[in-house]
Amino acid sequence: PRIDEILSFQRATSWLEQTTITYIVFPVSAKASLPLESLLGNFEYDIDLTRDLSVEMVGLGAAGTLMRSSYKIQLLSSSHHFDWRPSGDETEFNYGPNSFFHTVKSLHRFLYHQVSRAMQVELKHMKGKFAGNSSMLEVEVHSLLFATQGLDLAIPSRSSYTDVGKHKNCVDSQGRRKQRCDPKLNARALNESIFLQCPERHGGTRIQLFGSRDDPLKIQLHKLDPNQKNDSLRRRRVSERTAIEKRHGVVVDVNNNWLKEWEAEHIEIWSSSSDPDQAEAACVNANREGILPRVDCATRIVQIEETELKPLESPSSNPNLLVIMIDPLSRYQLRRSLPNTWAILKLLGFVDFERYTAVGNNSGPNQAALYSGRPIDSRDGIKSSGKRSWLWDRLKSKGYITMKAEDGCVRNSNMVQSIQPRTHHGRQLHEFFCFSFDRPNCLGSKMAAEHLIEYTQQFIDAYEGISRPWAAFVSFVDSHEDTLTLASYLDGMLAEFVQSIPRNTVVLFTSDHGLHYGPPFSARAGEVERSQPLLMMKMPTFQKFNVLTKNADKYTTPFDAHETLSQALLGERGQTEYGLSLLDPLPAVRNDCTLVSSIPASFCALVAPPNGDREPQCRFMAEPPSVFSYFADIPLNNRPRWPK
Repeated sequence: PRIDEILSFQRATSWLEQTTITYIVFPVSAKASLPLESLLGNFEYDIDLTRDLSVEMVGLGAAGTLMRSSYKIQLLSSSHHFDWRPSGDETEFNYGPNSFFHTVKSLHRFLYHQVSRAMQVELKHMKGKFAGNSSMLEVEVHSLLFATQGLDLAIPSRSSYTDVGKHKNCVDSQGRRKQRCDPKLNARALNESIFLQCPERHGGTRIQLFGSRDDPLKIQLHKLDPNQKNDSLRRRRVSERTAIEKRHGVVVDVNNNWLKEWEAEHIEIWSSSSDPDQAEAACVNANREGILPRVDCATRIVQIEETELKPLESPSSNPNLLVIMIDPLSRYQLRRSLPNTWAILKLLGFVDFERYTAVGNNSGPNQAALYSGRPIDSRDGIKSSGKRSWLWDRLKSKGYITMKAEDGCVRNSNMVQSIQPRTHHGRQLHEFFCFSFDRPNCLGSKMAAEHLIEYTQQFIDAYEGISRPWAAFVSFVDSHEDTLTLASYLDGMLAEFVQSIPRNTVVLFTSDHGLHYGPPFSARAGEVERSQPLLMMKMPTFQKFNVLTKNADKYTTPFDAHETLSQALLGERGQTEYGLSLLDPLPAVRNDCTLVSSIPASFCALVAPPNGDREPQCRFMAEPPSVFSYFADIPLNNRPRWPK
C-alpha cells in the first residue's frame, strides 16, 4: 500500500494518539507528465508548464495526518536539488536539508517546484530530440521526510540554529585569526547576535487577553509589515460583528479597511477554554495563503476564588515553591550552554549538588522520583500509576495554589506532562504550545520559553500579595534536541527570571538527566553526562544552609530532592526506603555511589569507577550526521555542480 494509505487519517490517527513515537521517516514523491504534442515546433521550450504539466503527488495525505497530530515535518533527503534565487518576497523558498514545512500546502508547493524544475532540466537536456513512441514525457522526484513531535532536526546541524556569519573569531596571542569559535565549546563566544530570531512575519498579528470580563479577548490584525501601526481600534456592537467574530464567538478588533481583504476561513482562533471569561491562553493564526502562518499568542491568570481553595492551617509559615526543570541537561552542559544563568545562581547562593545522579535512563523514572518519591516499573509507568501521590496534589490538598506547565508539544510521552496534572493553573497550556511552531522554537513572535516564563511570572504576581503560599512546577524542553544548541537560547531569559523570584520561596533548579541520544551520546563522555543531571537548591532562610552545603558533595538522587521538599513544605518526616531529606545530614554511605540502592550500578561504573581508575578505551565513533550528506546523496545530474 502507498504511504497515504498507511498513514491515512482513518487508519493512523488512533495509534498515533496511543503510541510514543520518537520520529517517523516516510517517502513523498511527485510525477510530472507532459504531452509531447505540446512541444512540437516549439524548441525554445517557452511553454506554459502550469497549463500543460500534469502532476501526480504521493505523500500529502500522510503529511496531513502527521501534522494534525502535531508532528513537525522536515526535509531529510531528495533526489533533486535546485538553487532558487529569492526575490525578497517571503513567499519565495529555498529548499535544502532540514527545510521545515508548516502546512500541507507548503509541502505541495515544494513537490511541484521540484518536479517542474526537473521537467525543465530534462527538456533542456533533450534539445528537441524525442526518442521512442511514447506520447508523454515523464519525470519523477522523490524525497524522504522526517517527522517528529520534538525539536530534533532531520540532520543535526548547529548552523540551523545560529547565524554562522556572526560567530566571533578565535585569535592567537598575536591577534591573528585562527578559526571561528564554536559557541558550544567556548562560553566566551556566546552572544545574543548569533542566535536566530523568531520570524518577523508574526509581527503582523497581535492578540490580547484582558482581565475584564466585559472584554475578555481582543485580536488586532496588522498589515504584513510589522512596523505599520493601526491608528485606532473600534469596538463593535453585537449587531456589527463580522463573519470572523460570529464564527468564533469572540470580540475581534480589526483595522476596518483591511478586514475586507480577509475572510473567516483565513483566520484561525484558539482559546484554552470554551468560556472566554475563564480562558488563560489564546492564539490567532492569520494565514491567507495557507503556506506561512502568522501567529500571535497571549496568556493571563484567572485567579481562583478563595472559596474554591482548601483551608490552610498556618499561612504565615509556609514558604512558596518554584521548581525549574530543564529536560534534558547535564550539569556540565549547564555551564557550557547557560554560563550566565549558572553564574547568577551561584551569586544568589544556590547550593550545587555536584554528585546528583539520575536513577533511570530517561525522563519517566527520574521525574517520577522527583515529583512522587516512588519508582516506576516500566517506561509507561507514569501513565499507569493512577494511585501515585504527586507532590502538587499533596500541596493542593494542604491549601497551596498550584501550577504545572511545560513549553513543548509532545503527546503520549513518558514525561509527567502527559498525565495532565490537575493543578489550579497550567492545564490550559497543555494544547497552547501545540497551536503552531516555527524555528528556532517559536510560538508566534516569541520563543516558547518566553511564553512559559511570562505565564509563570503572571502566576507569581497574581498570588504573591495574598496570605496563601503557591507552588509552581515549570519545565523547559528546549534542550531536547541533539545539536546541544537550543539550550543556549534559555540563558538570558532564565538568568533574568531567577533574579525576580520572591524571597520566601524554596527554589529547585534541576534537570532529569543529560542528553541520552544523538551524536554526543555515542562517546563515553556522553554516557557519563546522561547520568549526571543538575540540582541547585535555595531555601528561603539560611537555617539549613550549612547542612545543604555539607550534603552537596555526597551522592544524591531525585528521591532525596522529593523528600527534601516534603519536609520543607509539608512537615513530613523526610525519609523513606528510597530517599533522604537533604535538610538533615546524610550518612557516610552516601560517599560511595555503589551503596546508594536507587542509583543503577551501570551509572556508578561511569561516574565513580572502582578505585577511581577508568579502564582505557579505544572507541571508534560513528561519523556524525552532516548537511553535506544531503547533497552527497543526490546524483550529479540532479543538482548544481560544486563551485570550482
